[in-house]
Amino acid sequence: MPRFSTSSWRKLQTVRSELREVMEVVIDHYDITILEGRRSWERQDELFRQGKSKLRSGESKHNAPMDRGGGEMENWLVDAVDIAPYPIDWKDTKRFVYMAGLVMGVATTWVTGSGGRQLGWRSGHHR
Repeated sequence: MPRFSTSSWRKLQTVRSELREVMEVVIDHYDITILEGRRSWERQDELFRQGKSKLRSGESKHNAPMDRGGGEMENWLVDAVDIAPYPIDWKDTKRFVYMAGLVMGVATTWVTGSGGRQLGWRSGHHR
């Protein structure tokens, strides 16, 4: 049975519990890696400049809000997680499609079916 690496597990701890629960069910059935959970505002701006995100810092669900002192709220859990099938092969789109279907199926039955909020899916360069 697949398991999260230490790195993936650490990144997963930065996202809301609903997303974490979905990813924990998915990993029981399909090997995935967590690419990013919460992003710093600097990282978000870097991805925006590179054209890998359409949103600037503060607009992405990967970003924590700023506190009154102008620093990022370190313990804030975000509403977004980037994942990929493991091992990663960016050209193997069939594995990404399978993974997307599995995630949406789990999210629909696990989260939405139990009274949680609905999760969305965006592929490629996304918001």
